[in-house]
Amino acid sequence: MANYYNRQFSNIEKKCVTVADYAGEKEIILHCTQLSETEFPKQSDRTKVVNDWIGFLTTHPHALTKLHCTTRMNQKLFDAICSQENLEELTIKWGVYPNIAQIEKLKKLKYLSLSAGASLTDISPLGNLEQLEVLVLSTVGAKDFLPLKKLTNLKKLGLHSGMDNTIKVNTLAFLTELTDLRNFHTTGFRLTNSDYSLVLELEKLEYLSVNMPDKDWKIWNAIFAERFANIPFTSHKL
Repeated sequence: MANYYNRQFSNIEKKCVTVADYAGEKEIILHCTQLSETEFPKQSDRTKVVNDWIGFLTTHPHALTKLHCTTRMNQKLFDAICSQENLEELTIKWGVYPNIAQIEKLKKLKYLSLSAGASLTDISPLGNLEQLEVLVLSTVGAKDFLPLKKLTNLKKLGLHSGMDNTIKVNTLAFLTELTDLRNFHTTGFRLTNSDYSLVLELEKLEYLSVNMPDKDWKIWNAIFAERFANIPFTSHKL
């Protein structure tokens, strides 16, 4: 059995800045925004790099299987990436793209990591990615995570905030259908109803680390430690 608590995303070697850097690889690191003004002194040149990628991604929908985006993501580039029908793994380091509706087209996604900023308040399209095994959400503005309950193939779920904010979640009810979950990890996390009892029903957990305010930690830390005494356990508090 795989240990999903330490499952990492792929190590991809090929880095592409311009479309000309691409040579038919199935797995690439995309670094096409925030470009050096020394190498691309004109704004029009920097804009062209991004537009070239948007054009390529939309007209070559079967080009990539794994894509890691390391620079600021915008809405148009995100929507173009969602044209890649064969994507199995996607990571986006950061950006502002408040509408993720197009992600529903990525039916083959198994591994997904998104950092989208507070403007992303509706994550319901993620509920249609039925093949997902690993989902990591960082710095999103959503409070309703119930759509995630449809991701019944999930093995690993991470919910994380940035350094200067907190993810506020209304309820953990989305966990009721995630019966195959092996890793549940949160940081910068506040559960507004303070009811963590649904975590106790995750029978296949291999790793658990749930961030919580001190008042909740005093109640639930000992309960979690006893219930999951046979797995790695890390406690956090705000």
